[in-house]
Amino acid sequence: MSTRGLDVTEVVPGIHRIASPLGERPMAQWLCVGSERILLVDSGVAGTPAAAIVPALAGLGLTPADLTDVVISHADVDHYGGDAELRALAPAARFVAHPADRPQIESFAAITAARYGWYRDYELDYPPQTWEWLRDAAGADAPLDGDVAPGADEAASPAFDLGGGMALELLHLPGHSAGHLGLLHRASATAIVLDAVMGDGFRSYDGALVSPTPYGDLAAYRGSIATLRALAPARLGTAHFPLLRGDEVAAFLDLSERWVDALDAAVLAALGGARDEAHGRGATDRARSLAELLQACDAAVGPYPEATVELARCIGAHLDAHVAAGRVVRLDGSPPRWALA
Repeated sequence: MSTRGLDVTEVVPGIHRIASPLGERPMAQWLCVGSERILLVDSGVAGTPAAAIVPALAGLGLTPADLTDVVISHADVDHYGGDAELRALAPAARFVAHPADRPQIESFAAITAARYGWYRDYELDYPPQTWEWLRDAAGADAPLDGDVAPGADEAASPAFDLGGGMALELLHLPGHSAGHLGLLHRASATAIVLDAVMGDGFRSYDGALVSPTPYGDLAAYRGSIATLRALAPARLGTAHFPLLRGDEVAAFLDLSERWVDALDAAVLAALGGARDEAHGRGATDRARSLAELLQACDAAVGPYPEATVELARCIGAHLDAHVAAGRVVRLDGSPPRWALA
């Protein structure tokens, strides 16, 4: 169970977890302090800088003006929504993100089209109150200063050498988003991964399962789990889960992978059930819409009382993979439907 309210914890010397409430769920940004530079990972939602980041800095004898680097891990309003506010407070800081996510981070219209509005093509959508929350949480559109992405020689030198032994390697951990970034402090075996892996879903402060683990690329998400498993960090820092240490890290990665496997089985079972019900009839009769698959899969791997529709994005990723492998066929229409091949 997580602690409500602002909670600033030094995980290892120089790396601080800044946790605060996101409604009934915890949310964390990460601060890395070197002798020459100070780096913040994520800006939270609109209002987070004033409510959490500025007080956290003050508790360490710092101000926003001391920030030199801000890395936005990925395109989601609870990770970049404080950008405009923080830029005004930290004018010297350089704000960067992966180029694949940058357009969505800089523009609410772009992230609406590419991510939050994706469901509309399948006759699904967020309720109006969620759209209102997303718009408010995103804050004002704010440009970034540049792109960062691991290169072929990424192992040769750290992406961010903050001085005093605070050298951070950049990790590309796609799946949840195409350009999801993480950071590795190899000296302390601490990986800061935000939403790159998400267990079996997000939980409230009282431990109740509330929302699913959205990813849009199945192979990429599995690949990120494998990447982190190979790195075998001693500590795993996320955005919405407590700090994971020691054996908890491998257990969380195992849970993330088991959940993916369970959802895959649920998708195929739902399609298989549709085929059995329509025995002897045509492909259209044995096909299922994404809304129908969402209902079946939420019952199988959830249920998720909040943001249930985001499970549909994961289901879509599994369907894409099975269509590409020839196991499932997509029947175009309004809405599209899927059936076992």
